[in-house]
Amino acid sequence: MLISAIGIHSVGERKFDLKRKLPATLISKYRMEQLAAEVTDKDAEMLAFMGTLSPTQKFNLEEYFGPMGIFIIDREETIIEIFHEHAKTSEAKLQVELARLKYLLPRLKGRNDLSRLGAGIGTRGPGEQTLEYEKRTVLKRISAINKRIKKLSVDYSEQGKQRKGLFQAALCGYANSGKTTVLNSLAKFNSKTMNKPFTTLDTLVKKSWVGDENILVVDTIGFIRNLPKGLELAFKTTMNILNQVDLIVLLYDLSAKDLGIQMETVESHLEKILDEKKQVLTVFNKLDLRSARDRHQAFSKRFPEGVFISGKTGEGLSEFKAILKNYKEKVK
Repeated sequence: MLISAIGIHSVGERKFDLKRKLPATLISKYRMEQLAAEVTDKDAEMLAFMGTLSPTQKFNLEEYFGPMGIFIIDREETIIEIFHEHAKTSEAKLQVELARLKYLLPRLKGRNDLSRLGAGIGTRGPGEQTLEYEKRTVLKRISAINKRIKKLSVDYSEQGKQRKGLFQAALCGYANSGKTTVLNSLAKFNSKTMNKPFTTLDTLVKKSWVGDENILVVDTIGFIRNLPKGLELAFKTTMNILNQVDLIVLLYDLSAKDLGIQMETVESHLEKILDEKKQVLTVFNKLDLRSARDRHQAFSKRFPEGVFISGKTGEGLSEFKAILKNYKEKVK
């Protein structure tokens, strides 16, 4: 579950077949009473809804469960928190703060909601209500962050121009497909790898030797199904690097149970990001896992030009590097 990526231990899971989603609370009063009894019985402190709650739904659920000491979080807020945990560079931190502010803005209720962000801007004017002050504060911060991100976009564009002389390949794929492990193996670079989504939030660019020449390998943030629109827009600057590379390497976890859906998700995201058609190489990772090996034969028939590797053990990496070299020679 996504919530495990922010260090939250799940004590149970409840699935509801919602034939009708209530505008006020999403679920019925009866379902709310059921959940209240269950979280009390299990001594839980949080209810995580794996969909995005509307501002009204979140407010009403907080009003109902709050007095019981139960915190409400939805899927979008969970993903934002994951991003917040992994943001390291100035750009990533700004993008995360922008996403948090845009998420918070329609949910402000004048209840000192800005305290969760750490600090405010300015002071409340004469006769200005708390809600008005909070909205003004958030809008001011959004404007300031957008200006800083715009400057960073120019800086990244300049960096792209400086790299024009070298062949660039971008590792792109679903979250937790093993991109950082593959980057480490290709570039002999030790970036942190964990079995969690979004371990890589910032774009990493490293050199890798192929034959007697080197190329630039770019590791990008992993995609995820139903990524909230606010987050897609927030990270478009980061993913725009895909428009500057010579080759996109689509990396997939061959052991993933929902591999078909993951592939559709990645292709859908790329359609929104790419300005023009790019050369694409499909690579299937994690051959070291038995479930991946069981699929190897079937997928090599479906994808005769695909490459099958294990970033962890190094299996197939020599062939992968040879193919990268061939692509590099084509663009000379």
